[in-house]
This record gives sequence, structure tokens and C-alpha cells, in this order.
Amino acid sequence: MSQNKVWLQEFEELPEEQQAQVIDFVHALNQKTKKNSVSEPKFKRRFGCGQGIFSAISSDFDEPLSEFQDYMP
Repeated sequence: MSQNKVWLQEFEELPEEQQAQVIDFVHALNQKTKKNSVSEPKFKRRFGCGQGIFSAISSDFDEPLSEFQDYMP
């Protein structure tokens, strides 16, 4: 017997009041899942908000790394 059939059979054996509680619980779980999957940012980003974060970039930033010399032609 598949899980859906077992679950449905168990659900139908419950009194109506408990069935309503199960439905409310499943609904709450669905809402919680939706809320967690689509979270809004805590603040709205504005142009220039990252200004000053990269204050010291070395002059050889674009140079190849010495660790990769073996893989370069």
C-alpha cells in the first residue's frame, strides 16, 4: 500500500475536529516553506552602498598567480 493511501486512510479515521487540525497544520507547514524560500532582503540596496569596501587593491591584482605556473603555457 502506498504512503498516500495509508495517510488518507488514517486521516479519514480521525474525527472531523482532528481532521481540521491536520489540515491547519499542513497549511501552516506550506506557508512556512513558502516564506523561507522567498525571503525579502533585510534592506534595500542603493547605488554606491559598497563604496570604500575595496580600499586597498594591490598593483599586481591582474597578474597570474604563481601557484598556477605549472598549468600555464
